[in-house]
Amino acid sequence: MLQRNAMNLNELDYVAGGTISETADDSFELYDRGLLKDHYNAAEMAVEWKTLSAKVDDAWRKAGIDVITKPFGGNVYKQNGKTLTRDEAMEHLKKNFTQVPLN
Repeated sequence: MLQRNAMNLNELDYVAGGTISETADDSFELYDRGLLKDHYNAAEMAVEWKTLSAKVDDAWRKAGIDVITKPFGGNVYKQNGKTLTRDEAMEHLKKNFTQVPLN
């Protein structure tokens, strides 16, 4: 009998995380918390990947998370040298940085 080896969502995110779209989504969360001056959709991110992904990386750094963004692979999120899942990085962001109220 074959046994199914299913991954949970965190394991799947760790293996398949990243991509232009996910980095664009990160930009909205970082912008909402005042860590990034603008946010970017996936089309903008694709056209200006090198410049915009560097801005997202810098914003994550302000939040205490080191990120290596990858357009077609898994983003790597680290805090104090420990690898985090994207969910863990987002949890840290949401716990420690409140959303900036819209005027």
